[in-house]
Amino acid sequence: MAKMILRCSSMLTLLVFLCLLSVNSLDAESSMEVTGRGKLVRAEINWNGKPIEQGPGDKACGTHILSGTTTTKDFPVDVVYTWVEQPSERKFNEIKKDCPELKGGWQRLRDLNTLQFSFNLLEKNLPWVRKVFIVTPGEVPQWLNTSNPKVEMIKQENIWLQQRLHQDQPIHNSQSVEAHLHRIPGLSTHFIYLNDDMFVGRPLDRSFFFTDAGEPIIHADLVGNVVHHTRGLGWCHHKTPGALPLMESTHTYSALTIPLIEHAQAQWPLMFDKISATHCRGVLPANNGPTWVYGWHGFHTGLIKVQKKANVSFLSRLTKNKDAWYRKQLRNPPDVGCINDDFNTTDETEFAKERNALSAFMIEFSKAKAY
Repeated sequence: MAKMILRCSSMLTLLVFLCLLSVNSLDAESSMEVTGRGKLVRAEINWNGKPIEQGPGDKACGTHILSGTTTTKDFPVDVVYTWVEQPSERKFNEIKKDCPELKGGWQRLRDLNTLQFSFNLLEKNLPWVRKVFIVTPGEVPQWLNTSNPKVEMIKQENIWLQQRLHQDQPIHNSQSVEAHLHRIPGLSTHFIYLNDDMFVGRPLDRSFFFTDAGEPIIHADLVGNVVHHTRGLGWCHHKTPGALPLMESTHTYSALTIPLIEHAQAQWPLMFDKISATHCRGVLPANNGPTWVYGWHGFHTGLIKVQKKANVSFLSRLTKNKDAWYRKQLRNPPDVGCINDDFNTTDETEFAKERNALSAFMIEFSKAKAY
């Protein structure tokens, strides 16, 4: 609770002392500040009789009371990846026993070297990043220089709430892991989350991901025709949170802050319990994962800023001509991109051709001069 100096008088003496100011007297228009890891300074703001930690009250829906600002413009930014090693046939069969309806099947577990491609581009295009954390079940990519002080491997079990770890096992779902990323030891308050198939295609400043005040940025059209994502009365009364729409401009990086995550999880605890306990990929829709919910929550609370669409490129099953897509990226590198593994799963010869073409593209793109 904020401390203010009040002058208190009596008939006998005049004393000047420090006292605690009632939360009802705080100016609701002034901004909340993030001063350290996982801390919202103005958490005592009163929302319809409830502290902010309990979520918005009736009068908060559709209003801008929260802010993700920080006390300094020199805040550091980390990057977090999630990754799993390509399983052997025996291990994949074990996974299938745990998850007989595993969505995407082998495609979502095989390794196309996209993490190495993304990591190399990250070093090239975001040299200002403080540290990179790679969260895995325990495996380490063979190509990674683990002696690099800017890189740290994190085991999934070490970021889990210990009272949940046993019941949430086995973990064959990145959504479940994503619900615990903010518990990485030593993670900066501000960080960028990337899937292992996402990449930064050109040099970008920190201002692409965060405002100078420390607010995460989404580059997408979340208004216009997307009516159910427009701020309005009632959103904070939903039994479950909404999510960002699943489209090319949202299937990309996530700029996040630990306070934003903690605030969203405190507002929707049952949803995040469900996500954490979802063992298998595909049980929940893709855009019911944590990052989509954080984006929706941040959009409505004002903890995330929405800016004009960036140059986002997405290779997927909807890409009619992959070779043409490769040529386009080489001519005009995107700000950020994603290479979804929607390659052939039934014809080994055809898949080998597709993989060779992808590898050639990644090698050529990595060599290209920075734009």
